[in-house]
Amino acid sequence: MHVGSWGRRLVCKGWWSGVASRRTYGVVPRWSVRPRICEQKWRVPARGQQRSFNTVKVCPTSRKSALTESFLKTLFQSFGRESPHNSSEVVLKSEDIHRLMSSMGVVLSDKTLGEVMEKADLNGDGVICFEEFKSAYQWLMSQQPTKEDLREIFSILDLDDNGTIELEELTGALNTTKESITQAEAEKIFALCNALPHESITFEQFCSVIHQHKFLMWRLLTSFRLFFVVGGPASGKGTICSSLNTKVPNVVHVSSGDLLRHEVESNSPLGKQLADTMKRGDLVDASIVLALLDKLLCEQRGKVVLLDGFPRSLENAVDFVKLFGKGEGCLVFQCPEDVMENRIVERGKTSGRSDDTRETARRRIATFKAQSVEAVQYFRTIGMTMYELDTTKPLDENVEKLLQLPAIRVK
Repeated sequence: MHVGSWGRRLVCKGWWSGVASRRTYGVVPRWSVRPRICEQKWRVPARGQQRSFNTVKVCPTSRKSALTESFLKTLFQSFGRESPHNSSEVVLKSEDIHRLMSSMGVVLSDKTLGEVMEKADLNGDGVICFEEFKSAYQWLMSQQPTKEDLREIFSILDLDDNGTIELEELTGALNTTKESITQAEAEKIFALCNALPHESITFEQFCSVIHQHKFLMWRLLTSFRLFFVVGGPASGKGTICSSLNTKVPNVVHVSSGDLLRHEVESNSPLGKQLADTMKRGDLVDASIVLALLDKLLCEQRGKVVLLDGFPRSLENAVDFVKLFGKGEGCLVFQCPEDVMENRIVERGKTSGRSDDTRETARRRIATFKAQSVEAVQYFRTIGMTMYELDTTKPLDENVEKLLQLPAIRVK
């Protein structure tokens, strides 16, 4: 999109039953999860594109798209920082606006970001207070998607690539508002398109509904697909997923361990907190991992996400599904224990990792088995499709097998 809507994170109540503001967070998570999540811990093993937009189209703002001031304030504070002039005041800098918009699936060019700052920074001090933020809100809410943006999202929803969207393709689609589309909601969308449930939606019908129903636009324009990746250490997950990404650039491989390491490297307040925790050898709260996943998934509009290393427990699996939805399926990387063990030991000869020993390998494999069994069983009980790969087979053969999946194949 050109400039999208800051309201897309906090979806306005409309005919969607029960749709309202979801959990948001800034540097330190401000969301509320069940207390037991905070009791879970996460151990991090030691281990050493989106488009830009330059133009803006302005159209009349619909009253349905307006958010209450309390919602606006929550959104503002979620991405804000301490004011350099007043420690009790929260403000936004240009990079905060860029981050906020990226979480909505929109990347602003330097030119457009400058226009936003010019409109909002009324006193010219380089930061935006809440009152200044409100002055730019209606302008930001008024932006319309381009046909290219609509085609990109339509392609993500059109799993069989036949030029139309069927009801089952729309049902269950995830989006950055953390409201997966239910069958009842999908049927309502079909009704808006004057299509019966057994029929399909064309691209022209899709565009028409998107432009007429702005509250629905933010929901569909943030759609993405997600697969869980489950496999033991050295089972080939990273190699296969990386190879898949070279063939399908729209595929994003996400490692939960890498998320934590990147946050530490960012030197953010949360990153510094994580660094201290890891230096002490303590375990990281699972709630922090979920918060970082939330932050990352909000930037995956139109992508196919391969989520590696999460969940690591039944509780993790249940909480993820409740927060985000169950996704497209689970990729299970099957590999004999002796093969994984030998791969780890061989890797240790060149990796320089002190933990790539046979004893450590056995311990890590045992830990993986203990952590993954209940989560995988839970996925089966909720009807998630399981895709098994024999990772002792040639790399190209496994990649080709994954390319046959409707959500992943090259379009």
